[in-house]
Amino acid sequence: MSESCIRKTLSTFPYGNIQECSCGGYYVTFGYVTLRLSHHELKSYAETLNKVVKNIEIGSDDTPPKITSATNNKTQKEQ
Repeated sequence: MSESCIRKTLSTFPYGNIQECSCGGYYVTFGYVTLRLSHHELKSYAETLNKVVKNIEIGSDDTPPKITSATNNKTQKEQ
């Protein structure tokens, strides 16, 4: 983003917002984290989030397994 860039808020939600920059980028802010994405990246990100939410809601096994801390489990077993 240069000094001359102007951002326009496209949408807001309780935890952040999505802005379009005059230089062509999109800024997705969630809490303290901001992602700067191209249009293609924003579209891909949105499609992925929609797919994950849909799979969670229908209880599909299409989502990756939850990650557990192998180190934590190993440490607990060794003690």
